[in-house]
Amino acid sequence: MKESAYIGHESQLFGVEEHRLVGGKGDGMRLMEVTNGKGLEMTVLPDRNCDISRLRYKGINMSYMSPCGYVAPAYYDNVGANWLSSFTAGYLTTCGLQAVGSPCEDEGETLPLHGSIANTPSEHTWWVQEGDELVVCGITKDETIFGRKLRLSRQIRVSLVENSFRIVDRIENTGDRTEPMEILYHMNMGYPLLDEDSIVTIPAAQVNPRDEHAAEDIENCLKMEKPTPGYQERCYYHVFADEKGLARIVQPKLGAGLQIEFDAKELDGFVEWKMMGVRDYVLGLECGNCYPDGRDVMRRTGMLKFLAPGESKTYENIAFVSNAAKTVVNKVNITNANSVPVKITSDDLAIGESTIVSPTWALILTSDSTDVTVESNVTLQSVAGRAILSKNLRLKRNSASTTASLNVTGDAYICPMQ
Repeated sequence: MKESAYIGHESQLFGVEEHRLVGGKGDGMRLMEVTNGKGLEMTVLPDRNCDISRLRYKGINMSYMSPCGYVAPAYYDNVGANWLSSFTAGYLTTCGLQAVGSPCEDEGETLPLHGSIANTPSEHTWWVQEGDELVVCGITKDETIFGRKLRLSRQIRVSLVENSFRIVDRIENTGDRTEPMEILYHMNMGYPLLDEDSIVTIPAAQVNPRDEHAAEDIENCLKMEKPTPGYQERCYYHVFADEKGLARIVQPKLGAGLQIEFDAKELDGFVEWKMMGVRDYVLGLECGNCYPDGRDVMRRTGMLKFLAPGESKTYENIAFVSNAAKTVVNKVNITNANSVPVKITSDDLAIGESTIVSPTWALILTSDSTDVTVESNVTLQSVAGRAILSKNLRLKRNSASTTASLNVTGDAYICPMQ
């Protein structure tokens, strides 16, 4: 019997519903609630360039919502850094198109923090089902008389088969003069996906600190911390060896993860924004065609991109959300060497439904004082309070012959890494 025989309306399983907010600074804003029936849910904001505020996987929140919450475009202040007063964050805030990063003056033009596109309503929004995808579409115009005329056509393509979605943006210069064009996909990870036990992987060939403050702790750039009063943001620029841009965050305690993939040749400015403050607790995994140092700096360094009249450029990034295998290795503390070792078998490490599949496993220790000793032929590499099991231990479902015995002092978790 076909599945369609069991349902009256497809919204029992998947679809898009449109709502409006009531009250507060977000009063009247349109929301498009998208669900794919596989566990992926997101909220798209037509009044904010079709950016994405909430992102959930099987009820687990993955995005960061800033203290200001939803703010309608009418409250946007384009002076200096006042953009922050309406920075909802969410999973995606698009920065650009006339500028990204620090406020500056460039070629006689005064430019605000991160540009204005995120505070511009899409003039036309709609959604359709195309095969095995729900497609949310929007057109946002960054056009003015006597000035730039840039148009962004966005598609958010949500899979009905797996828990993934693609963001496809086409930016066109509809004017009669060559225009500078910058874009940054400010993607913001939040609690409970993000906390001090999260595993962040960015397989870059090179990491550059944005400033001296970031350089002071560059060896810990991928290690997350507890919320810290007075924390000052740190930014790191990750340079990839080829076009395969990737960033991943896994939360072993929840058995959930998110992976972002993009063309690192086209989006050649990847930023890790590490902000471990109290309530200001967020990790930005941000791909863009520039760095957030100001358009004037990008012009001087030769990284600034341009669009000729009638020219267009398409950018794309894709996100996967999935289960990550979570196994409690040791619930009872082992306090002496005579204790019976904990045996880890392939059954303990069954991956189940997962896009993040890897032969390398991480033993996540709950504190830096937790100790691990090897009882069999397993290689452990200690990394900032974590022990990484090498590829010598390749565990697969139903491979009962593959075992490893470890002595563990303290509680720990297992999860996959690549």
